[in-house]
Amino acid sequence: MGSPLRVGIVGAGHFGRFHIQKSLLHPLEMLIGFSEIDKERAFSIAEEFSICFFENLGELLQEVEAVVIATPAITHFKLAKLALESGKHVFLEKPLAVKNEEGLALLRLAEEKKRILKVGHLLTYSLPVQKILEIIPSPSIIEVERCVPYANRGEDVSIAFDLMIHDLELLASLFGEIGVCLEARGRKIKTDLWDEIFSRFFFRSKCQVSLFASRAVEEGKRKISIEDAQFSLEADFVRQELRYFRKRNVGEKIFLHQIEWPKIDLLWQEHDDFTRLCLEGEFYTKGYNAETAFQALCMAERIEEKILDESVKERLIR
Repeated sequence: MGSPLRVGIVGAGHFGRFHIQKSLLHPLEMLIGFSEIDKERAFSIAEEFSICFFENLGELLQEVEAVVIATPAITHFKLAKLALESGKHVFLEKPLAVKNEEGLALLRLAEEKKRILKVGHLLTYSLPVQKILEIIPSPSIIEVERCVPYANRGEDVSIAFDLMIHDLELLASLFGEIGVCLEARGRKIKTDLWDEIFSRFFFRSKCQVSLFASRAVEEGKRKISIEDAQFSLEADFVRQELRYFRKRNVGEKIFLHQIEWPKIDLLWQEHDDFTRLCLEGEFYTKGYNAETAFQALCMAERIEEKILDESVKERLIR
């Protein structure tokens, strides 16, 4: 395959540190260094991993072929745009951007520069999710719960862009469209943005989807339930349980069996796909997700718009 991909990491915070670890271990990547605005954090990371810290992002871009951007969501557009304009491949942590016009601009720029733009949505790599969709490829009902304790991260965006975006990208991958947002309600609990959201979507396949996400609970919870006319599958990501049911009467189901919970290093798989996309070009297409990431961004925007619309209606009724 030739020389390894020369990679730089932009942002060495919570997620950036994980990306540094994966990049150092990947046989097809050569980690040139990283940039980070927090100098104290940067010196600590540089010492921990014995890697080069670039105070100037422009200098890092001159030395690499590709970058992994793991910075706050509101900086994604500016940094990804700079990297693409510099002719670099970009692996961007979710979300793609915080406005759909910014996301669309990045897609067009990547196409113009003939560079890979990949977004870090882990859920589509989940083997339990893949197994569920194998068994029920055309679901009629999907219910998702994604709840985490408050962690003082991701506060620059609402939970629609922080956590729910993963589930929205999975829906975009499954249905290939931007669903219709039927309902959305939100609560501000820990921050000035929506920390808890319930939303419902409808897709052309007649599938109805309910999503609930919170970043203000005491105990974490991640569940996905998918069903069609005959069967239902429930995945509990905290307990690592995947259960299979046959539906009998309305509201009644019979437990069939528990499916083995497959394990995979999701972040490693993302790095592997990104690296191969960059090195092998048209001969490798697995893992390319810029379009579905854009569709997820549009749905997240629609959720926030719907919450505001509902809030206005409630005030008018009062």
